[in-house]
Amino acid sequence: MKSPLILLTGRIVRVPDYDEVRVALDLNWEALLRELSMTPLIIMPSENPKVVLEELKPDGIVFTGGNDLSSLNDNAESRLRDDFERKLFDVALQQNIPSLTICRGTQLVGELYGLSLAPVEGHIATEHPIVSSSDNPSYSRIVNSYHRYGLSGDATEIEVLAKSTDDYIEAFTLREHRVLSWMWHPERSHPSQDTDKSLIRGHFTTKD
Repeated sequence: MKSPLILLTGRIVRVPDYDEVRVALDLNWEALLRELSMTPLIIMPSENPKVVLEELKPDGIVFTGGNDLSSLNDNAESRLRDDFERKLFDVALQQNIPSLTICRGTQLVGELYGLSLAPVEGHIATEHPIVSSSDNPSYSRIVNSYHRYGLSGDATEIEVLAKSTDDYIEAFTLREHRVLSWMWHPERSHPSQDTDKSLIRGHFTTKD
């Protein structure tokens, strides 16, 4: 049976010595998705992601971390990535393609749906507990953390799954769409990574 094809966005990096703008992705994503019997494929920024998705017909998309949003740190790389990923996310919703958003990707979706972003302390290069906002025990555990900005607020389309003990949103889903959003990094080792793997497998392989 064909393994699920999962597209991944990447960090936009400018390399002045070579006069290049590159797309970069942590190789841990390859290892994680291969372990889940999925085929990873990095997607380049495109003016027309609809055409790309129609050609590739992916089983899911991961909006990965890296780069601040342009609203937080206005630069060419962030603007390029914001523009592309907003278009890609919109097409994914239209085509009912499951999306997993991580850290920056979660900030992007949160901002699109009206959540607030503000600087946060104690969330960079550390591990901390998250507390489930529902009766799902999968979202009460220890996760890693590498973000400088935290999400807060309310939005009718968003169902919060977990918060940090200092009351920032750490996980949510969209009520009407196949979107799962986390502020931590499942590709990086942490105490509850096995739980992440189970949730990712279910998100990308469960059919409507």
